[in-house]
Amino acid sequence: MATRCVIGFILAGVLLAFWPFSGSALSPAPEACREETPALVSMARAELRIRDSEGRGRWTTSVRLAETTEQRAAGMQHLCPEVVRRNPILFVFPRAVRPQFHMSNVHVPLDILFLDQDRRVVEIAHMPLGPQLVGPSEPIRYALEMAEGEAEARGLRVGDRASWN
Repeated sequence: MATRCVIGFILAGVLLAFWPFSGSALSPAPEACREETPALVSMARAELRIRDSEGRGRWTTSVRLAETTEQRAAGMQHLCPEVVRRNPILFVFPRAVRPQFHMSNVHVPLDILFLDQDRRVVEIAHMPLGPQLVGPSEPIRYALEMAEGEAEARGLRVGDRASWN
């Protein structure tokens, strides 16, 4: 019995010695962040304007448009935190869908706005780091990812409408 415990302890130590740590958690460390990725570089830019329900401006910013399957799949993965802050991404879907967003290989928590076919914000969610999926409760046509806290800092609300060129 004692031999089995010692062997188990040694095996556990060997596994831990080769497991990459992220902080104190027993999860793999994310890959080093990048200033750009092929997906980000391939995304067109647009000027996004968000207005409240009375038409008053809340926020105008430059966004990247994730319009292809590849661009949408890549999203904010591997980007350094400061790059994420400078590059909100507007996901454009060809039809109304209920996508699930993940945080694999993303280096900072995000806020995400879900917009319907009329470009109206129908939900705002927080995307913490970790394995959980985040998605809308109803079909959407667009999703806007931005750095954590940006939605609140800009006063963005459900019912706001977005436009872009």
